Amino acid sequence: MNKQKISYFFLSNKIIIIIITITGIIYNIGLLAGPLLEGYMVQNIYDIYFNNAKNQMILLVSLYIIAILFVQFMRYLKRSYVRRFANNINNDMKTTVFDHLLQSQNKENIGSTLTKVINDCEQCSEGIRKFTTEIFDTGIAMISYLFMLLYYDYKLALISMLFLAFAYYLASSLKKIVTAYTRNHKRQEDILNNKILERLVNAASYRMYGIERYQDEIVDDSLKTYKATAIKANMLENIMPPIYHLISMIASIIIIYYGAKNVNNEIWNIAIFTTYFAYYQKLAVKASKSAKLFNSVQKAKVSWYRIKPYLISHAVSQEDNLNIHQLALQDISFGYPDQNYIINNLNLNCYQNEIIGICGPIASGKTTLAKLIIQDLPYEGEMLADGKKLTYEYCSYMGHHHELFNDTIKNNITFNHDRPIDKYLKLSCLDNDNLDISCHIGTNGIKLSGGQQARIIIARMLYHQKPIMIFDDPFSSVDHNTEMQIFNNIRNNIKGSIIFIISHRMSTFKDMDKIIFIDKDKILIDTHDNLLNNQDYYDLYHKMEVEHD
Repeated sequence: MNKQKISYFFLSNKIIIIIITITGIIYNIGLLAGPLLEGYMVQNIYDIYFNNAKNQMILLVSLYIIAILFVQFMRYLKRSYVRRFANNINNDMKTTVFDHLLQSQNKENIGSTLTKVINDCEQCSEGIRKFTTEIFDTGIAMISYLFMLLYYDYKLALISMLFLAFAYYLASSLKKIVTAYTRNHKRQEDILNNKILERLVNAASYRMYGIERYQDEIVDDSLKTYKATAIKANMLENIMPPIYHLISMIASIIIIYYGAKNVNNEIWNIAIFTTYFAYYQKLAVKASKSAKLFNSVQKAKVSWYRIKPYLISHAVSQEDNLNIHQLALQDISFGYPDQNYIINNLNLNCYQNEIIGICGPIASGKTTLAKLIIQDLPYEGEMLADGKKLTYEYCSYMGHHHELFNDTIKNNITFNHDRPIDKYLKLSCLDNDNLDISCHIGTNGIKLSGGQQARIIIARMLYHQKPIMIFDDPFSSVDHNTEMQIFNNIRNNIKGSIIFIISHRMSTFKDMDKIIFIDKDKILIDTHDNLLNNQDYYDLYHKMEVEHD
């Protein structure tokens, strides 16, 4: 199911929603019993003193206590399950967000991003909790009170409702303003967090170059702007509910006046008058809460749209026989906002068992293309695996940062799978180093050389072979002979995959099936021999070979 739809969170908690619905209806309809019995008690007191009526207070008080206890027990159950529902939503959202961020190859500013989205998860789940609560505590209760008011005197009820309608309209008309203020507050919060982080990270440089005070002033200005937006964002939510309530309570004067006339004309008795007035008082309170709910929902709505892009589950496929015969890239384009396209209208067909080289000058877009293929960046066009949309679980990627953890060499390669690893140690030339695969390598592989770290990642990629494997500059830390040996091992022993190799060292490119040459605003795709006829490729090839000779 799609977690980017609010309905998902309700449908995935169906049993809890059913319990909330049953207890919520019973509780809020049961609220009618309190004012009704209070009215009968007032009437009984009047009848005792003025009409010598029978004292029924013990019975009425007993019924009142039983009704209140039952209603409050239903309230306890409803609130308990509403809170459970909110906790489930909060946990589900956070788990999905964590998974999304962990799967993302883009770790830039991930700390501040995580802080923001976790805060937004809290606000979203709280907004849904309030909405679910008020559907019953406000919606059902208001309908119940309104029905009783109409039952006793529909004309007086309709007149009184005009004041509630005005308060309701006022709250509704302000929701756009509340949303705008909240969105601006969130934006300023992001800016302030980034300014503070930048100030802390670059503190030494600012101090050495004498701009520390200037940077402090920038942070102070951001803080002042943040405070101003916070005041605006909370102002309407906090000061308007009493005004809504005041507008609603004006009708109380009308009810007292016409209610007293009804009692004097013996249309009503004291019990009805007391009950009617109590019902309207409670209805007015509920109406003011309804207005406040508008503001809470609008604030949650802002958070929802902020975290929605992160609510894409990246559950890893459990299929053991993932297979691709053809990968087709059709009209693929990508550019960062307010910049020209880095990749523009790329068309490429790749087939199983092909090795494709990707080369080009520094910052030409080689790594960007790799991230597009592994679905880590948005793009225009289509990527089709055997005619179906390509998804990330078909891909594996070796980036510039060697992601190693403080464990043994074996576990860094196998991830605790039990298949033998000797073959993959040999394919990656790790067997030549006589390493103890049971030794711990330290955080980020600090106990190993750069070449050994790279070869562990290569062994891991080959051990967990995927239909599409992308090696981004895998040979930068190994010598030429080791590079050629690893390449030939992959060429001769790894079958069933489409392999991309990004490299500045182009000695292996003559043995690849095709080459993607990215240079400025053009992309050329051909064999190595044919591309040598292109002057730019020819110059790059010989330049790289001289540098790495």
